[in-house]
Amino acid sequence: MPCKISPAYTLRLHWPSDVISSKWISSLISDLSSPSFSLKNSFMDDSYWRDLLAFTPDFRTLHTLPKIRQFFSIPVSAAQPIGFQLLSGVRRTKTVIQGMVRFQTVIAQCTGVFTLIETEDSSWKARSFVTMMEGFTGEIDLFGHPPLPLSPPAEWNALMEYTAVVVGAGQCGLSVAARLENLGISTLVIEKSSSIGDVWRSRYESLETNTPRAYSTSN
Repeated sequence: MPCKISPAYTLRLHWPSDVISSKWISSLISDLSSPSFSLKNSFMDDSYWRDLLAFTPDFRTLHTLPKIRQFFSIPVSAAQPIGFQLLSGVRRTKTVIQGMVRFQTVIAQCTGVFTLIETEDSSWKARSFVTMMEGFTGEIDLFGHPPLPLSPPAEWNALMEYTAVVVGAGQCGLSVAARLENLGISTLVIEKSSSIGDVWRSRYESLETNTPRAYSTSN
């Protein structure tokens, strides 16, 4: 006896990948705003969600839907993500669809990278979702623009105010401070050692710099 295929299923087989991605984003928005925060329409039971500062102040990876729901329900509610927009460049293989989405939270501009897999009921759900913060809302990234004229360091004043404080003038601390300054955020770096870079002097006996000798005060 011949098997009949419904016209609706046949149409789904020919849906472009960007249409499928847009439908998934609609499901994601609905799930994120739902009081139950079930995520059942947008994530698989075996999904991964990795967040890089978009919803949490840390790098976090959660695996399986129950753990994702339990962990992200409060951070997502606090961040209030809006303005989801599918970016160009969605790609499709035989088994998955991958693409990027841009969105905003109350404090930041963010992007997300999703990998979708077709489920048994012919719907497409996220196998993995990576969300990351790109920059603070309202702040202009000065990186790549003409550098501002150098000025001498300000004399320390107990009444000076800073928007951010970075503890530790090691590699990570200095990198974070530079990034914040590029965003126009006034930053104070606190180091317990007697001078900047002591963490390298105490760790590497062969500490060297790329600064020409005539302009370097290192020993």
